[in-house]
Amino acid sequence: MAEKRQRDGLKRVALHQRRKDRKERADGRVTARQTRTPAEQRELLDKRLGRNVGAARERARLEASQ
Repeated sequence: MAEKRQRDGLKRVALHQRRKDRKERADGRVTARQTRTPAEQRELLDKRLGRNVGAARERARLEASQ
């Protein structure tokens, strides 16, 4: 029984660390996005997805912000 509790505790620690790592990576992406201009963001979308393909709402928001 004690071994099971110990394993469960280790799983919780690992889960906490994974969540923390994911949040840090997400925060980095948000920061990177905030530093790009609308034109740079459109170029990045075009590079990743193709010209005017996908991300319709993001593209519309970028057009409106000009």
